[in-house]
Amino acid sequence: MKKIILIALLAIASFVAKAQQDTTGFDIPMKDGRIVYEGIVETPNLAKMDLYNNAKQWFVDYFNSSKDVIQNEDKDQGRIIGKGIIFIYRKTISINGAYDDRITVQIDLKDGKYRYKIYNMTITEPAPHHTPTGESPPRQFLPEDMVNKLNGKGKLFLTDDQCTKLLASEDKEVKSTIASLQKAMSKKPDSF
Repeated sequence: MKKIILIALLAIASFVAKAQQDTTGFDIPMKDGRIVYEGIVETPNLAKMDLYNNAKQWFVDYFNSSKDVIQNEDKDQGRIIGKGIIFIYRKTISINGAYDDRITVQIDLKDGKYRYKIYNMTITEPAPHHTPTGESPPRQFLPEDMVNKLNGKGKLFLTDDQCTKLLASEDKEVKSTIASLQKAMSKKPDSF
């Protein structure tokens, strides 16, 4: 009986996990309808404090300022949360430039491992757009808006092709951000 219950629970969990996936053709991690990149990384021989220092240095180096970026930090708990901007480069006939992608980065630290989470992304157009009444400020939208549009569940001023290309570019930039974080977090403490 326990095996049947276990198999049923695993089947339900598998179905729920599959329902969280987007169907845009990308491997974009969805959690409760939101895009969330997260992972746990083992870092043998690095203490929590070493990881904390590495994380703070990464925020300084990657976003050019930790003071403006770090929103919350708790050394004892081992958590740093920051907000920064990554750039999604996009060249089209009408737009040539970088979309600002405002992201939240959370890093939780323990001896020998850390967890990262990148979420709360908001994208801003690179330039004002023109309307019949004149020029309007750059528009903001969520990457989830693009996923919803491609899945036929929402409207957005972008075409399906633009959504597809922007999602691919954003995915690439977020993964590049994660790679940068992982490289910085693996550094051994300087004994100077």
